Amino acid sequence: MGKILLLNALNCFLKKCCGIKDFYFGFSIFAIFLMRFLLEYTKENQESFEDSMFFNMGQILSIPFIVLGLYLILRSYIQSSKMTTKTTKVTDKQCRK
Repeated sequence: MGKILLLNALNCFLKKCCGIKDFYFGFSIFAIFLMRFLLEYTKENQESFEDSMFFNMGQILSIPFIVLGLYLILRSYIQSSKMTTKTTKVTDKQCRK
């Protein structure tokens, strides 16, 4: 898992999206709560009402944070692509003069 995080951070640095705080925050939230979601499969249920549930309480509470992390990651990519498009348009106008 550590190698994946390192490669993703390196990829982000090379693509120049490092200035966007939403990406790192979103990725951190996504990774932490996805790990929690997956690890909850191995734990035994603490309450008897969880025996009849498809997901246990820890997994249910992790889902909104996973979605929030994905939203922040996607929003950062959309913002970075808009900034790249604006920069390209300005550069093209300057070259035409």
